[in-house]
Amino acid sequence: MMTVREEQLPSEEEFFSELLPRNEPVVFRGAVAGWSLARATSDEPSMFLDHVTRVIGHRTVPVSIGLPGDRGSVSYDSFDESIGIPNTLVGNRLFRDVAREMKTELQSKTGHFLYVQSVDVAKDLPELLPLLDFPLSKSPRFKSGHWRFWIGSGNHHVHTHYDRFHNFYSVLVGSKRFTVFPPEVLPDMYVGPLEGGPYGTPASMVNLYAPDLVKYPRFARALEKAGCVELHPGDVFYLPANWWHHVQSNGLNGAANYWWTDLDEHSLKEANATFLRALLSIRPLPQHWRSFWKTFMDYFVHMVDGDPYAHLSIENQGFAGHPTPERLDYIRLLLADHATGESGRAENDEVLFEQKYRLSPSVVLRIASRETLVLNDWATNVDHDIPAITMTVLLQFSSSNTIRNAMAALRDDGWDVDKAELIEIARDLVAHRILLPVE
Repeated sequence: MMTVREEQLPSEEEFFSELLPRNEPVVFRGAVAGWSLARATSDEPSMFLDHVTRVIGHRTVPVSIGLPGDRGSVSYDSFDESIGIPNTLVGNRLFRDVAREMKTELQSKTGHFLYVQSVDVAKDLPELLPLLDFPLSKSPRFKSGHWRFWIGSGNHHVHTHYDRFHNFYSVLVGSKRFTVFPPEVLPDMYVGPLEGGPYGTPASMVNLYAPDLVKYPRFARALEKAGCVELHPGDVFYLPANWWHHVQSNGLNGAANYWWTDLDEHSLKEANATFLRALLSIRPLPQHWRSFWKTFMDYFVHMVDGDPYAHLSIENQGFAGHPTPERLDYIRLLLADHATGESGRAENDEVLFEQKYRLSPSVVLRIASRETLVLNDWATNVDHDIPAITMTVLLQFSSSNTIRNAMAALRDDGWDVDKAELIEIARDLVAHRILLPVE
């Protein structure tokens, strides 16, 4: 079993220099005990509901309602046949109505738990933002993050899953028990569909409370690497991205978490696209070729054995060597050449709309339809849609004809053309998309 560390809340510099590179979960005991939301639990749990209701009672929130027979599970309806169906009933209600029903459930304990989960605070509960005074979230280096709010009547648990965000999870009322697993246990977790199932994220098919080790024998190896931590009001739990976690909520419970990523949206998109491409191009290969590409990727991309070209001087490493701007540009050029040559000669409309043309080392033209062209900048992978008639204007610019003649020719062909708009499109296209400055 893994032991989860307990440390003092780090400064911004300590987080980036020490905590983030370690990629391990850490508990910061009492780090937000001074929040008014955490202090509201000093007498009765219902006081927390009253306090939150005064702030956001008028707001509409999504609420999940469980059935007694599910014993508090927030998961799939069935792990074998209906994994796309949530086992809870989900709808939207005013928070003050939800709070009233939570109080009723706390008194009667019928087993019909209520759970308001993962509500975007800035978008749906903005009144809570001033009450979430977390120092790290205010740093410009954390600006990509956002707050989420969670509250439940208790005695429920969320199935083992992972998130693509780093998580600062602040407990406000009640207690939470996290069971965590490192990312490398993926082969032992028996993961469900990557589409994410009914709750939006991939989850393990194994019931943590009663694992069927006959059906899922490798899960025993995952349990050897698991760690558990109990969280109480005022505690903050840092859980790095992609760590598997099972969350059990005891009694009335509330939390606010700050999800943050250290990757920009473009990097995330490109990495995911590479994975999807590998599913199409590498997974169907014979096993010996899959093994080769795994070794190749481990060595050059994942660098599992360190710098793959430490034995060569930097200038002799080739395009797969130390990533200089020139080498990265060359790789993009190789990709552009590959993209423009993979569709073949256009023989009909269907093939024509798949054809790509390289207009410059970094700009590729694709015919999206008879009315629309798409220019792709390989440096940023950003698409720019332009009217197909724009190319007609550019051709006119390349001859002795004037813009007036070009406009007349277009109108003769039945085009309703706005001159000012067309000139602006043409100028932008020539200046920034096609004609690159000579260095």
